Amino acid sequence: MIAHIDMDAFYASVELRDNPAWRGKPLVVGYDGSRGVVAAASYEARKYGVFSAMPIGKALRQCPELVIAPPRFSVYSEISTGLRALYAEYTSRVEPLALDECYLDLNSVDSPGRTIAEIRSRIRSTFGLPASAGIGPNKYVAKVASGKAKPDGQLLIAPEGVLEFLWPLPVSELWGVGPVTAGRLKNHGLVFIEQVAACTVEELTRIVGRSASDLHKMAWGKDERPVETDFEAKSLSAEHTFDRDCSSLEELREILSRQAVRLEDRLQRLRMRAGLAVVKIRWPDFRTETRSVRLRGSSLLEAGMMVLEERLRVVGEPVRLLGLGVGDLVSLDLPEQLELF
Repeated sequence: MIAHIDMDAFYASVELRDNPAWRGKPLVVGYDGSRGVVAAASYEARKYGVFSAMPIGKALRQCPELVIAPPRFSVYSEISTGLRALYAEYTSRVEPLALDECYLDLNSVDSPGRTIAEIRSRIRSTFGLPASAGIGPNKYVAKVASGKAKPDGQLLIAPEGVLEFLWPLPVSELWGVGPVTAGRLKNHGLVFIEQVAACTVEELTRIVGRSASDLHKMAWGKDERPVETDFEAKSLSAEHTFDRDCSSLEELREILSRQAVRLEDRLQRLRMRAGLAVVKIRWPDFRTETRSVRLRGSSLLEAGMMVLEERLRVVGEPVRLLGLGVGDLVSLDLPEQLELF
């Protein structure tokens, strides 16, 4: 069995833990300002429709009493390191996905459910933070189960119960199915995962293209990917190619937000600091451009959004591919050089 452990509203939970006066109040982590973006939202904030990747301005309009906490990535990274050390006490096969997510291979454990319950209890007592977990026969099922266990719960899906668990769920629960692909599936009457499973790969190919085979396997609860214990970034960049050219700023922001979190995690694990944010955009006619902006006090996500929004205004076309990277890397073990002017 494989477990997916996901820290609940990680950045926000850390800020609420360290600032008792904020507990019970709607809170987001992000940089305040006209270009600020929500990096994480507490569950109290989510009740107002405030979610990660939302512009701070919009979040404030929906919830004027919102508390805005600036991110402290060094603190989050330190906690993440401690969490992985804790997981390593139970299994040597741990695959980190981001600062707040990990896969654990529990095939050598007698009772996966009891083991995860103990790990979650230790996370609460050691770090003072909530965590949710899903347990299943593969990564995909474990990931979906952890989402259903939120907040602060766990859910185990036995191999014989996979289809009963997956099939009533909407198609948006299939990996890689964003709003655009979900819309295409729904236009063909495919609303639930069971309906996707009932299709042939050929039928799905006519609807979603090259991703049809993977979607069909997932609809049947199949995922053969192992837990990668030697996972490490080969480059400090991330890219996403859309199934269909994307013109939704919200969807583009969500992709950029995920890429920024991933890169921040890689930088922390490599003990590196970035001086540049690099945004890569490919337009419908396959023209590709790369723009960079220096990180002077702004977050990677803020800088990336500034470039993206500027290019969208100038070009005025949907996006085929969106990538985010970092440059001018220096070691965190070296003193930071201050600018004189």
